[in-house]
Amino acid sequence: MTNGEAAQARLIAALAAPLTNGPVEIVALETAGAAIRRGAIFDRAGRQIGGIENFQLDFVRFAPAAPVETLRRQQRAGDLPISVETAPEWRLIAHDAPEIAYSVPPIGLDTPEIVAVEGTGATIRFEASGEIEIGFHAHPWSGVVEVRHGGETREIDLYQPHTAAPRPERIDLGTERTRVEIALTGRRQEGALGSQCLFAGYRAPTGRQIPLRHVKTPKLRGAAFTAAFHRLLDGVPPEGLLLDLGGGNRQIDDPRYLNLDYANFDEPDLIGDATRLPLRDASVDAVYSTGVFEHIDDPLAAGAEVARVLKPGAKAVIGWAFMQPIHSEGAHFYNATPWGMQRAFAGLRLNRIWHETSFAFLVRWGAAVSDLVGRVPAQELEDVCATLARWDAMIPESHKAYMANGVWGEFEKA
Repeated sequence: MTNGEAAQARLIAALAAPLTNGPVEIVALETAGAAIRRGAIFDRAGRQIGGIENFQLDFVRFAPAAPVETLRRQQRAGDLPISVETAPEWRLIAHDAPEIAYSVPPIGLDTPEIVAVEGTGATIRFEASGEIEIGFHAHPWSGVVEVRHGGETREIDLYQPHTAAPRPERIDLGTERTRVEIALTGRRQEGALGSQCLFAGYRAPTGRQIPLRHVKTPKLRGAAFTAAFHRLLDGVPPEGLLLDLGGGNRQIDDPRYLNLDYANFDEPDLIGDATRLPLRDASVDAVYSTGVFEHIDDPLAAGAEVARVLKPGAKAVIGWAFMQPIHSEGAHFYNATPWGMQRAFAGLRLNRIWHETSFAFLVRWGAAVSDLVGRVPAQELEDVCATLARWDAMIPESHKAYMANGVWGEFEKA
């Protein structure tokens, strides 16, 4: 059994219906190895409350399935689940491949897998045939694009109010080689902060089949795992679960690791809402979260959920923004002081609090989001940050809380 298969089995055993915490019924539609590749999740009343797609459990944006009674009949008849041993292999033609042309130079980003294209009327062009998957990403700064091919035009709104998350778009071009053009319309939703297009390239099938198993592919993009995370994971028993609340696009190859996020990244094991976790009472052995609670619209409810799903004696390690600029525009709500953090986790015993403080970090970040980079001499900014870094080293531990970039807390369930 792979670590991915073991982790999915543990997750399924810990599931409960959000809000009611009642039992769930999972109907497997497709299996691969010892894991469910596709499935539907129902509550006690037979209402569909979730789905499984490509091994990922989703309680937010799941695809509708047939009624549970219909699926049960198919199970009894032996028509479900379907066992799948192989899957088509896909090849990525990345955004910087020579066969992809841009009418304006694309903008490099911190995430090298994607680029941004800006400007009304700007286009991305390439030629392909057969079924392809265009690698768009949705983002608060994104707008509406048109995908044109063979006389057809498809309009796609790439806005989502959180962070850059994959938004693949499949199209069938037929057997003939066809020109595909992606055009920026300049239109955007009212809440969008821009009308750009985030583009990763496109994927096409190679025609080969490859073995299909659920594996955890190690990946770390975004917030790095801290020493506190590794200490917490070391304390989780071999058959236990650590819930990474808001783990985003990161994953580790460990059957104890469970990544939950609200955004539709590829890496999470579970897509769900932190304010109504789809997990049973006292079902996890540890909770870790960093850079997430400032983005939850009801952090007190989320803190209560953490307390509910922890086993007695289990610990939670939480990192929460305090003195940080706005980020994830449209979904950045509540920065926290140490007292705010303690209020959110009032259902747990506080073991200790510590702080990350750096004037240099805040000024460098603040200059970037205030559009000062390029407006002030680069050396001047570097000189200011060098001075502030020297000051950072002189801040007493007892006073770091007053200007902390982030506050950390370790809590324990009685």
